[in-house]
Amino acid sequence: MKQKNKYNVLIMSLISLAVGIFFCTCSHFIVNAVGWAIGAVLTLTGIVALLIYFLAKGAQSAIYLTGGIIFSVVGIFFLISQSAALKIIPIALGIILIIISTFMINSCVGMKRMNYKYWWIPLIFALVIICAGLFMIFRPGKSLEFSIIFVGIALIVDAVMGVITFFFHSKAAGQYVEADYREIDTQE
Repeated sequence: MKQKNKYNVLIMSLISLAVGIFFCTCSHFIVNAVGWAIGAVLTLTGIVALLIYFLAKGAQSAIYLTGGIIFSVVGIFFLISQSAALKIIPIALGIILIIISTFMINSCVGMKRMNYKYWWIPLIFALVIICAGLFMIFRPGKSLEFSIIFVGIALIVDAVMGVITFFFHSKAAGQYVEADYREIDTQE
């Protein structure tokens, strides 16, 4: 069983490496695929809501009609004009990041007033988050691709760490686990 788990780490690391490389090299394709997927799901949701409104007995609620029209229009907008529709997502996320970071800055001010020694560390993170939010607002097209490339880099780093763990630490970890089991058995 231990041998199988050890190879699972290697297999997952190799899969993570492949996906990370794909994300880094094909970020534009992924952005477009996400746009198509969002558009398709929204359009399908709108059509289903409209079908429920017109075909189901007792479901003559205006929410089905209104929701069906809104979801269908937004979905078709995503399908027809992906580049414009996909710019909305990073702008919304950028605004959310800025709002969250202002709360973080407020907390940092409170920590400073209470004489916490390391109050400035979360302040640095808050400022970095503000910069990321501003980047997403003012460069929405680039921020989506950058986010996908960042995820790809994170997957590649995770894969490298997994391979290093597999080759250099798996034998030592197996010996450590066996030693722990022997200790537990002797104590009982």
